[in-house]
Amino acid sequence: MIRTQESTGKTVDEARAKACAMLGVQADDLNVSYEVLEMPQKTGFLGLKTTPAKVRALVCVGGTARAALKLAKRVCHLPEDTNRVSVGQLEQVSALLCSSHKAAADLILKVEPERIHTMIPGLLILRHMVEGFGAGEMIVSKYGVREGYLCQKIRKAS
Repeated sequence: MIRTQESTGKTVDEARAKACAMLGVQADDLNVSYEVLEMPQKTGFLGLKTTPAKVRALVCVGGTARAALKLAKRVCHLPEDTNRVSVGQLEQVSALLCSSHKAAADLILKVEPERIHTMIPGLLILRHMVEGFGAGEMIVSKYGVREGYLCQKIRKAS
């Protein structure tokens, strides 16, 4: 699952903090990617009016995103501690998996065997969504949908 949120603020940091709060994550969380859509600008007579900064935050959550990251690490020789995959790397993994070679099925069976039937469509959907949101890369959260649901229920209860 990919979640995004656009927000505005007097500064880029304030807009990012608001977007992260709406997503229910910490602003300093390394699992959140953000894109500056508009920088704050002074406008109007003598620059007395300021237009706010606009930011889009993006985070990928769930098993398909984590499986895509594992495949990208294997195919693109990424460091084990990374949680980022560029659009180009997603395209490289997609091209390999869609090539109909036995090596593609073997790779999925080695890395994520339980996703043998869902990995290719899931990866294509992820790639399309990351490109559609205009993000240059996918940042994968180490947490899943269940953790988010549990946190949401705990917050509502308190």
